[in-house]
Amino acid sequence: MHKLQNSCAILFVSILVFTAPSFALDTIGSNISTQVNSDISYRYKYLRVTHTVNPESDNTTVYDWSAVVLKQSALEDMKQTSISYSTSAEKAEVLEAFTIKADGRKIAVPRGNFQLEVDSNLEEGVPPAFSDESTMTIVFPELAVGDTVALKYKISQKEQYFPGQFSVLDVFGRSMAYDEVVVKVDAPTAVNLRYETPGFELKSQETRDGRTLLEWTYANKEALKNTYTSSSVFDFGVEPGYAISTFDSYADIAKAYGTRANAKAAVTPRIQKLADDLTKEKLTPAEQAKALYEWVAENITYAGNCIGVGAVVPRDLDFVLDNNMGDCKDHATLLQALLTAKGIASTQALINASGSFTLPKVPSVQAINHVINYIPSLDLFVDSTDPSMPFGRLSAIESGRPVILVDGSKPDAKTPWIPSDYTQERVEITANISADGSAEGEAKHVLKGFSAISGQMRLKDLSQEKIDKWTKSLLKGFHLDGTVEFVRGDEGDNPEELVMVFKFKVKKLVEIGNAHGMDIRPLLIRPALLQFAARSLQDENSEHDFACAGGITEEVYHLSFPPNVKILSVPDNFSDKNEYIVYDATYRTEKNRIEVTRKLSDVTPGPVCKPAVADAYKQMAEKMMGDLKAQIVYK
Repeated sequence: MHKLQNSCAILFVSILVFTAPSFALDTIGSNISTQVNSDISYRYKYLRVTHTVNPESDNTTVYDWSAVVLKQSALEDMKQTSISYSTSAEKAEVLEAFTIKADGRKIAVPRGNFQLEVDSNLEEGVPPAFSDESTMTIVFPELAVGDTVALKYKISQKEQYFPGQFSVLDVFGRSMAYDEVVVKVDAPTAVNLRYETPGFELKSQETRDGRTLLEWTYANKEALKNTYTSSSVFDFGVEPGYAISTFDSYADIAKAYGTRANAKAAVTPRIQKLADDLTKEKLTPAEQAKALYEWVAENITYAGNCIGVGAVVPRDLDFVLDNNMGDCKDHATLLQALLTAKGIASTQALINASGSFTLPKVPSVQAINHVINYIPSLDLFVDSTDPSMPFGRLSAIESGRPVILVDGSKPDAKTPWIPSDYTQERVEITANISADGSAEGEAKHVLKGFSAISGQMRLKDLSQEKIDKWTKSLLKGFHLDGTVEFVRGDEGDNPEELVMVFKFKVKKLVEIGNAHGMDIRPLLIRPALLQFAARSLQDENSEHDFACAGGITEEVYHLSFPPNVKILSVPDNFSDKNEYIVYDATYRTEKNRIEVTRKLSDVTPGPVCKPAVADAYKQMAEKMMGDLKAQIVYK
């Protein structure tokens, strides 16, 4: 089963989502299970959020929440609650903070229990280069299991991220218990406010003194068990939450971003010289674009995200080049400038590189967390923040996702998905067995696709000493005594294909004498087919859509037994298929030579599979397991 793990990519922007303790609202990633979780460690008595929209001045958000500690495991986290915000763009103010003892006593948090950590520059008055995040930690006094913490604080914008606009998105996973959630919005009536609030109930809507007042409520008194896995898809709307925005469309978000980003991509004399130097011997636009991409990917390291307005505005390119460092916006802006210098049109593209394959209907800035480039003349998306990715190839976490072009926006545009035959793995084992049970031969491992890319990166700077330690560990892991020589079986010029050959001599591969059974498993290489089957059988989650892609896995064996050994039986040929998987296994015997071929072709189209697909994987795995456990019997 080719499930794809999801993980968060580089943040493009993270604004206006300052929830209660950082561990408490594990928003996207909760569940829709129907199984009640009676073992929760804390629960919210109330959570009240008020967003006040002021397009011409400052937007503010007030968070007011109270949570009771039910178990010791939550005590330490609840005792120290943190609020993070941008020093340059925001102001944080604690309005109330109390410990409420189980007997009803109310203990105010003393001022000495507040600690502030600020990312700052050593030089006074100069903003920090990469992050101006401030973290305020509040330590609640005398807190014990059964007590309640209560905190009310306000975040005010000193400088708007996108002037004149407002956007917020939050999700409330049903694995958390909330006795009461209230979300209010106070906005000018003249503002065209859009909102989407799955799972919430609209309690009131009124107009007063030129302002619109909206209030929604939600409750989840019984927390449910979290049944999501690392490959689950987390589209907005599956869980309760809200998205509120003044943007008319995602194209408008891209335009607002591009207004400042495109200006940073100007072709200066320095940029022009660099582009010319890097493309001296490159004749075609494709060759030039590839050279520029590879230089940025290899030479500009990724720097931690800045926040504040820098979260949505790239840095000056002189700064990026002077420091050989930048975040995703800086990478995209630099590459855009270099391409422009060579007359190659490109645009930056905004994307959600996470576990979601859709965007909220309401245009939400928070739904975008990464920036890449698009080259229309080549019809290629590229991301120079990942130096392992070849030119024109995106990682799995960026593939098949909605993408918003800063220039030349196209409705419903998506990055290309992974071809079903892109990921391939082939294991070929040749073993010549001697009369005493010793053997020599080779194990060849051929990887194509993402596993080849990551393998190339791991081998890139591997010293001979580390290779020797690695091969010794392989022998130990397979309980073999002998020697292994590792050699590359490819030229190394195709980053999407890797061939590794392990030449071995081992003292005891099989037992010789009485009748024995021999497992047909890869030597010195992980048993991919067996792992596939075992993982599919162990996967109990069948409730959620998941990220998936096709692939091909093959094992081939050439086994030669000595003349003093008689082959008593080999497994029968086996073949089966369903809508998603084709599996074939063939066994041929000629004298004392056995040829085995096992092949699994996963034709799952992806990028999103329904739970029924996982069930089909499991059914196939049950059938495969019998074949994979079959043995050669000899005497």
